[in-house]
Amino acid sequence: MRLHFTLSPNEQPVPFAYQHHLVGAFHKWIGRDNELHDRVSLYSLSWLDNGRLARNGFEFPHGAHWFISLHDESLVGHIVNRALAQPEVCFGMRVTRIEQQATPHFDGYHTFKVGSPVLARGKEVAGKVKHLLYSDPEADEVLTTT
Repeated sequence: MRLHFTLSPNEQPVPFAYQHHLVGAFHKWIGRDNELHDRVSLYSLSWLDNGRLARNGFEFPHGAHWFISLHDESLVGHIVNRALAQPEVCFGMRVTRIEQQATPHFDGYHTFKVGSPVLARGKEVAGKVKHLLYSDPEADEVLTTT
């Protein structure tokens, strides 16, 4: 399932490193004490679309487009309700519209392109989380077995 969000124009400059603000809005909508945090993340957050380069970041004079893809469709209603009740995302941008896109039926082999970078995590022996780069030998295994 994918949720497409239309956001209002930004009111403050959007820095180049804004992704964690989108993650913050997502976790605000699913609830701070949720089962998804620090577990295998079977969801994906895209980057903001429809912007232009500014002096120290981006601006979205016509608003932005953003999507969230979810494996667990039971979260959709909760996210939509919370996003409508608390529409603030970041930098003065607010949710103005939400569209649901159903999960397509796949048969056979398919190639996918991602809407944002993929964060792969693996456990180290001491129990600490290791963030993997695409060049790490274990990255392929972690992504394939997830």
